Amino acid sequence: MASRIFNPAWILILAGALTQAWSTPVDKSLKDLARVEAFAFGGIGVAGTKSAGEIDFRTILAQPSALADFRKLLAEGNRQAKCYALVALRKLQPKEFPGLAASFAKDKAPVRTIGGCMVADLPMNSVVAGISKGNYDLYLRPDSR
Repeated sequence: MASRIFNPAWILILAGALTQAWSTPVDKSLKDLARVEAFAFGGIGVAGTKSAGEIDFRTILAQPSALADFRKLLAEGNRQAKCYALVALRKLQPKEFPGLAASFAKDKAPVRTIGGCMVADLPMNSVVAGISKGNYDLYLRPDSR
C-alpha cells in the first residue's frame, strides 16, 4: 500500500513542473533564440509583424545579463542566433566587436534571413558585413520597438 502513496515517478513529475514554473521569460527567449529559424528585424510577412526572433532579442537585450547572454548565444546558438548576438554585441561591446566579426570573414555558410516579405539564405560573412556597417543599428533604438 505504501508503494502506491510514494511513487518515485511523482517526484520526477513534480520536479519537471517546478522547473517549468520557475523558468523565466528570459530563459525561454534564450532557448528559443539559440535555435531561431530566421534572422529578421522590422515588419515581416504580409502583416508586417515583428519576428519571434526580434521579440526574443529585445527581451534579452533589456536584461542586466544581456552581455553574458549574447556571448553565450554567439558561442552556442545557430547561425541566425549568432547574427542576433553580433547585433547586440556591436552595441554592448563596440571595442571587441571588430574581432568578433572578423572570425566570420570567410564563413559562407547560409543564414536564413527575412526582410519584409523576402526570405533569403545569405552567406554568413555577408550578413556579418551588414551588421558591421550598422545596417541593424536602427532596430536597437528604443523608439523602434
